[in-house]
Amino acid sequence: MGKKKINAELETYNLGGVTPETREYYGKLKSRTITQLKGIQGSLPDYERQLEQIDESILAMFRPQKFDGHEGREVQLIKQFEKSCGLLTRHMGIQNPEKLTVRKYYMRLEDLKQQFKDNQPTKHAKNGSSRRPNTHQ
Repeated sequence: MGKKKINAELETYNLGGVTPETREYYGKLKSRTITQLKGIQGSLPDYERQLEQIDESILAMFRPQKFDGHEGREVQLIKQFEKSCGLLTRHMGIQNPEKLTVRKYYMRLEDLKQQFKDNQPTKHAKNGSSRRPNTHQ
């Protein structure tokens, strides 16, 4: 499969700014899917061995994460959760956000992201000011 075709497909799905590694991953994933479909159709007799090779090459692309220790992924996730709980308490007034359901927790985080996004200063080309325009006049 050609790189141009993969790039065109990635851009179709608004993935044009992805890294070469991501492009390679999607190329292998597509190759795996096509191989599997051909095998199911019966047009590729040794497709299972080819699938194993593709799977091995995909798995080789990713380094395993370290979960133990003070720098492990588990500790990082716990710290991120605690920080986001603090942000929800501070900026949205939610007491004990850790007791929210998963759905409500993520909905509140999205609300907070939108709130921060809405409050970002805009740049005005006219005077170079980065202040938001005063709409309450």
